[in-house]
Amino acid sequence: MIISYMLMIITFSTIICLVFLSWRVSAKNIITKIVEDSSEEIIYKIERIFQASLARNNANHSLIENKMVDLEDKKKREMFFAGGIKLYDEEVYSFSYGTENGEYYGARRNEKNKIEIMENNADTNGKTRYYATATDLTAGEFIIETEKFDCRTRDWYKIAKEKGKTVVSPIYKHYEMDDLAISIASPIVNRNGALQGVMGTHIPLSNIDNHLKEIVKDKRTAVYIVEKGSGELVANSMGRSNFKTLDKDIIKRVTIEEIDNKSIREAFQANKKNSETNFIIETENDILHIKLAEYKTEGLDWLIITAIPESQFTVEIMRSVHFLIFLAILALIISLLIYWKSSAKILEPINNLINATEKFSRGDFLQRTVVFKNDEIGKLLTAFNKMAEELYILINGLEERVKKRTIDLEKTNLELNAAKLKADNSSQAKSEFLAFMSHDMKTPLTIISAYGQELKDEKIGELNPDQAERVDNILYASNQLTSIVENLLDFSKLEAEGKSSLLLGEVDVSVLAAEVANGMSSIYLRKNLRMITSIADTNLIIADRRMVKCVMQNLLNNAIKCSNYGDKVHFNVASTYEPVEGVLIEVADYGIGIPKNMQELIFNPFFQVNVALQHEQSGSGLGLAVVKKIVEAHCGKITVISDEGRGAKFIVFLPSYPEFDDAVL
Repeated sequence: MIISYMLMIITFSTIICLVFLSWRVSAKNIITKIVEDSSEEIIYKIERIFQASLARNNANHSLIENKMVDLEDKKKREMFFAGGIKLYDEEVYSFSYGTENGEYYGARRNEKNKIEIMENNADTNGKTRYYATATDLTAGEFIIETEKFDCRTRDWYKIAKEKGKTVVSPIYKHYEMDDLAISIASPIVNRNGALQGVMGTHIPLSNIDNHLKEIVKDKRTAVYIVEKGSGELVANSMGRSNFKTLDKDIIKRVTIEEIDNKSIREAFQANKKNSETNFIIETENDILHIKLAEYKTEGLDWLIITAIPESQFTVEIMRSVHFLIFLAILALIISLLIYWKSSAKILEPINNLINATEKFSRGDFLQRTVVFKNDEIGKLLTAFNKMAEELYILINGLEERVKKRTIDLEKTNLELNAAKLKADNSSQAKSEFLAFMSHDMKTPLTIISAYGQELKDEKIGELNPDQAERVDNILYASNQLTSIVENLLDFSKLEAEGKSSLLLGEVDVSVLAAEVANGMSSIYLRKNLRMITSIADTNLIIADRRMVKCVMQNLLNNAIKCSNYGDKVHFNVASTYEPVEGVLIEVADYGIGIPKNMQELIFNPFFQVNVALQHEQSGSGLGLAVVKKIVEAHCGKITVISDEGRGAKFIVFLPSYPEFDDAVL
């Protein structure tokens, strides 16, 4: 039954997903078509404005250039311009003619869409006067007079004069209106080809703004027209200004990079890089469909950017989808409730068995199930009851055995703890005894060494060869015994105090190694051994100088004990940077070697490889134990590489900057 419900849910969900995906594809296709239609409509509108204005401009140009209009006749001139502006579309603000001697005539539409006649000549002292239009299209009532204006300084006049043909001017700031404008300008020449003036048709770009708003007003669509090369705004449907006024006659064009819509900015940049024209960009709250269409004609190279949010077409459908999902979930919940009610009765015996099993597993061994019917489930319940009864009998006997075993274990643990405490006390007593004994032995040994040295130096009297040899034996034996005592003291101190016993400072290991090698050279000669040293300059490390010296001496002493007559011993010191900065100390001999099974034991106190291998030389068994204690106290590491009968190499790594606890530092 559960599988049936799951299949129903999966089937229903799959159908909804397929319908939703199909709708999404259709919605995207529709939106793409709307974006393209909007772009085409805008291009058509712009094309109509410019082509109609260009055609009208060319016609008027012919009339003036062919002397079909007498511009010297004031009345005919006024009627020509007033009648001419009427024939232009409403997007055209003014239609004018400026002469090479600075005169300027024409007509314009004011803010109320009324036609006014313009006049600027010697009679107006270079200022432009505006007159209302009488019924016969001549100048009527005087309206206003502006400041001095010279048409010859305007961009549209200069570019037509320069090119010598009809041109579309660059976008400029209109001298009267707070607006950008563009002009279709045509030079007027006489029969000799001399320039007489320039006729212009002037279109404010705010009129294109208005057209854009009208085209997209019901579509929540954003439209920007920009100059392709510079990215400067020409017009837009968003009601924002296409320029900023910095001073009275100084403006700054707004670029596409300054608008708030990040997606449109990204689409423009992508188009500049790869000429792509169609984009679908996901924003934080919506999906934008963007189309970039090019409008290019003589003097114009514009990009028309149209952006439509997908949500305006999908909001209502998404509401319907959400409502459908709600109904589906509601139906599913009702179905599950019906299923739960019907299955609860069927599953009651099984739930009873599960509850009994859980209680039984928690230690309630008297728990039994209720047998409802003598069917398959009833037989299962009966079998459980029988099994529980047998386990109850078995567990009761087991509990008694566990209790007895627990008592025995507790007794054994107490005995072990007592033995451990006794061993710890014994170890501590041993350490204290060794420390006191070593300390008490050091003073007489120092006196013996001092007197022996005086005898050797013949301060007491001259020695014969036999006496000199005996004095050397006394000094060698006392030095060996002093080394053992110092090892005992160091071992006891490190075991009791650990790292806190270190006297830290900067140590030049290479200098210290040379000192040790020089000091032990006589011992090596006495044993007829060759010490081969390789001591490189090393970095300074933070360490206990005496302890590091002790490490080298003990390793070299250990090599003496393990070497045969005439053997070589290598003593190498160098800096290292792996795994961290530090110093490597290596001592290698060619003596008896160390078996694999003893290489972990050699660092235990009082363990002697020589004795275990029945070698003739042996020591106290403390040297390597002290070395390991010192190395580990300095956060270092000691490694041994050896095969029995083939010598041994000890490698010590000491870090330059050990990570000591604050208490040590």
